[in-house]
Amino acid sequence: WIGPGSNEPGLNFAHVAVNATDTMFLMSMNSGGSPVFRVANDGGVTVGSNALAPARGMHVFGDVDIVGSVSKGGGSFKIDHPLDPRNKLLYHSFVESPDMMNIYNGTVVTGGDGRATIELPDYFEALNQEFRYQLTVIGEEVPDVHFVRVTREVEGNSFSIKSTPGSLKVSWQVTGVRHDAWARKNRIPNTVEKTGEQRGKLVHPEAFGEDGVADGVRAPGR
Repeated sequence: WIGPGSNEPGLNFAHVAVNATDTMFLMSMNSGGSPVFRVANDGGVTVGSNALAPARGMHVFGDVDIVGSVSKGGGSFKIDHPLDPRNKLLYHSFVESPDMMNIYNGTVVTGGDGRATIELPDYFEALNQEFRYQLTVIGEEVPDVHFVRVTREVEGNSFSIKSTPGSLKVSWQVTGVRHDAWARKNRIPNTVEKTGEQRGKLVHPEAFGEDGVADGVRAPGR
């Protein structure tokens, strides 16, 4: 075990132990004696809880702040199902893009002349570039409604639209590609050639029906 140090406020001790089932744990204990970091010999890691770690995976109980990029095979949210929270889980996959894309959307009601201006966050242009627009009129069919268009592109963190005259509800969506300082220096590559020990190996061999160990090497820039 390792005793508390002056640079480790709140840490009681850390130790390596083998339990009755020969599972090895590396645990950091808080001042209350509960494990706050645990590594089992099956590869499971738990952070922020005394719950058992998953095999070859990680459970983090609390918020995660990553300084850098994350590369993954897939991702989702997992919540208690809103219609049957005690018996079901609900998963939704992340939205992916080859670009470092941000999505903004909403609805607006045009004036009698069919015009409207959509105000965006005050940081919109500082964060985004390469804007794309989608507009859809919502509601019952209106005679001669055959267009809704962008009349002024994003400028001063807003853009303007025009539809057939009349107060119409319009659903809008704008996407932008990040161009903040961090994004400019850390573009995520799209297609990357495998090199060195990566070549001939699969990141997810089980997905191809093959046995083997993942190459474990991240793509450049990731």
